[in-house]
Amino acid sequence: MINCRRAAMALLLAPLAFSVPAVAERGYVALWPNEIASFDTASNVLSHLATVPFVPRAIRVAPGGAFVYALQFDNSTPGSGNVRKINTSTGVTDVVVSTPDAGAFLLTADGSKIVLVTYQNLSLTVIDTSTWAQHAIPLPTKPFSAAFDKHEKRLFVLGDDRVMVVDLSSESVIATVPVGIEPNSVATSNAGNLLFVFHAQHAAAEVIGTTDFSVIGIIPVVGTVATIEPSDVRIYASEGLASFTSVVNVATRTVLGPIIYPGSSNTGPGTPVFSVDSGRMYVSQFFDRYIAIVDPTTNSVVGSIPTTGSPIGLAFAPRAAPPDTGLVAVPALSPPTLAVLVLTCLVSGLALLRRDRREDL
Repeated sequence: MINCRRAAMALLLAPLAFSVPAVAERGYVALWPNEIASFDTASNVLSHLATVPFVPRAIRVAPGGAFVYALQFDNSTPGSGNVRKINTSTGVTDVVVSTPDAGAFLLTADGSKIVLVTYQNLSLTVIDTSTWAQHAIPLPTKPFSAAFDKHEKRLFVLGDDRVMVVDLSSESVIATVPVGIEPNSVATSNAGNLLFVFHAQHAAAEVIGTTDFSVIGIIPVVGTVATIEPSDVRIYASEGLASFTSVVNVATRTVLGPIIYPGSSNTGPGTPVFSVDSGRMYVSQFFDRYIAIVDPTTNSVVGSIPTTGSPIGLAFAPRAAPPDTGLVAVPALSPPTLAVLVLTCLVSGLALLRRDRREDL
């Protein structure tokens, strides 16, 4: 039975629901040789945030967006680097901690831990962001890339010819998965059931099930870095020494086509990053010095953000939860559905009115 009171409330609130503008996300980018900058997805205009003394390799954003963490290579001391915590309101560096040189950089969803893939030390370096204490997780072989599982209980670490599964509670390797030679990077599906290992030299990506760690397929795709869209329908794999990103259907494991970036024959595309509010994808172009804006519904470049240096790492601030207003949420209804509900209520109301009048007579 249709609840007319609820339908009327939905109709009254509908204009409010449809008139609330989307809040723009703020993105941050590490620029070679020594800059951190930001932009928002409404204006897509770059703003300077901070100048840093060493080359930034990657960037991560703390929950709430109050700070960014920049991974840097210390070119004055071979084999060493640092992690720099920068206030996003002032651009001032709050903390600098020296670390072994790292090739990859992860931040837990709650912002409590940083994990560095310190390949020269045959280890992972874990940093507590509240105390800045750090310790190593030893590995049997040199790591190149890493990715969390869905619940951040395990870490998949890519080595020379294997994926090492690290249990983060015991901080030990609990499984080793053999993979093909010369792997470049590893990525996980958002659902957590699939692991992808990319071999750019061999134009292939292995698909591995995370339940029993068996190889369940091979994708014929060239890619050095990749990301999976939030719905897990498609993979976007970039070749860092070319000018395209390949689009892959996860279910069929087929390449749907390339996204071609304007500019030189080698624009240097990085890891694609999704913007939640706009639904667009942002891809850094190292050699041509811009960030490409891609519409994933058409897989076409729809805009760009010129950069003052060569973009190396790109990340978005996590979206803040909406404020608690104390109001009860009303399910979103489309205008046609609302019209049908209201018309039904009017007809029912007229029928009740006629019945009451007959009874009075």
